[in-house]
Amino acid sequence: ALHVKIGRVEAALWRFDQGQRGQADNLSKILQETEQRWEQDIKLIKRELHQTILAHNHSADLMADQKSVIDRIRAEIDDQGMPLRLANEALLHQQFERLLRTLEEGQMQEH
Repeated sequence: ALHVKIGRVEAALWRFDQGQRGQADNLSKILQETEQRWEQDIKLIKRELHQTILAHNHSADLMADQKSVIDRIRAEIDDQGMPLRLANEALLHQQFERLLRTLEEGQMQEH
């Protein structure tokens, strides 16, 4: 009777041990799959970060070019001096009217 009980205990321990090994195998498989997904996600994130950096660098280059053009135009304006401003809009309007009349008279004489 004692041998029978010992056999039952050993069988129960063996089944328990087999169950533990199966759970360990399942856990190991789940961990491997998770690690593979994480590696894929990290690769994707690195690729997206790289693309973002390239886009940023391109924008920075464009802005530097634009700044250079603006600086060059400002230097040209400074070299030429500020354009003359007419103090009176009415005077400007009179000058345009005279110019138009002169052009119209010139066209009439041609015909």
